Amino acid sequence: YTTKAKAVEGMGLATAAKTAISEAASRGDISAVTNAAAADDVLGLPVASAITGNVVASVAAAGTSASGANPQTASITITYKAAAANVPPDLAGKTLILNGSFGAGSAVWTVDAASTLAAKFRPKL
Repeated sequence: YTTKAKAVEGMGLATAAKTAISEAASRGDISAVTNAAAADDVLGLPVASAITGNVVASVAAAGTSASGANPQTASITITYKAAAANVPPDLAGKTLILNGSFGAGSAVWTVDAASTLAAKFRPKL
């Protein structure tokens, strides 16, 4: 229970990225947006490594679809910190990857199979 409760922090920190990507997709092409290495003006997000918490090391957002694609797609990668007193071993260094699809006025988020955080610890979307 403690590990899952701590994993929820990542979803809370990813909320701003989910909202920013959804809004950017409604305004235009998101194929080139990313905050992985620098702040992104289109998304209005700081660099990924600046989005941190007690157990979260970073929250990276990026457009993943080809330019002009419909629906547009994006991903958010939540990376948890290394093992420490406040970071349970089952959470340490793991990733939770969210994939978003945007088209026809809707946004759908799913968990990517490449996520390394065990399914039993993943928060609900």
